[in-house]
Amino acid sequence: MGLGGILSKVRAADKVARCGAHTIVANGLVDDILDRLAAGQEVGTLFLPRGKRLRGRKHWIAFTAHQDGELVVDEGAVRPLAEEGKSLLPAGIREVRGSFQAGSAVRVLGPGECILGVGISNYPSHEIDLIKGLRTDQISGRLGRKDYDEVIHRDNLVVFGLEEEDSLACLLNS
Repeated sequence: MGLGGILSKVRAADKVARCGAHTIVANGLVDDILDRLAAGQEVGTLFLPRGKRLRGRKHWIAFTAHQDGELVVDEGAVRPLAEEGKSLLPAGIREVRGSFQAGSAVRVLGPGECILGVGISNYPSHEIDLIKGLRTDQISGRLGRKDYDEVIHRDNLVVFGLEEEDSLACLLNS
């Protein structure tokens, strides 16, 4: 039995589907609803597992970690992130939104404000603002040091499929 509106239930079902499980959202006020479901009756809405299964840490990054800010990337960063599984480098970042520390979860937005993904930042927001647009070999010149080449390493980045963009924007923005 869940509280809240239908959107909260759809969000929960989407999270479970991304972990590889089937989920049914059904009216819990209906008598014997669980027995009816177990008997195979078609009641409620079935959410099927989809896409590549997100495991523990990546699921936490995408859906559980509090997102403290946003990084807006240019068009040139979209393909390497979304299709090639690359890390987010400073060169592709055009804007930093919010104030956050290194280790914070941040949304990665593409052109047109589409949500590309969520990742754990290696740098605090004020430092990213200084190095955005730079090549990795220019980081130390701007900051006086270079802790990482990547602003978000691919192991700490969950990129949503571009075909899912509309549904994810709905789920994550609300």
